[in-house]
Amino acid sequence: MKVVIAIDSLKGSLSSIEAGMAIREGVLRAKPDAEVIVKPLADGGEGTTDA
Repeated sequence: MKVVIAIDSLKGSLSSIEAGMAIREGVLRAKPDAEVIVKPLADGGEGTTDA
């Protein structure tokens, strides 16, 4: 199974990459053989430069 995670930041708590990596961890716990790709995403607000 291939999974692409592209999530915006969670304002005030997690950056886009941090949120994506947390989701990745959950996916791999449920499906250890999954191929998981995390891509940063931003909507033009904070975090856009990082993405």
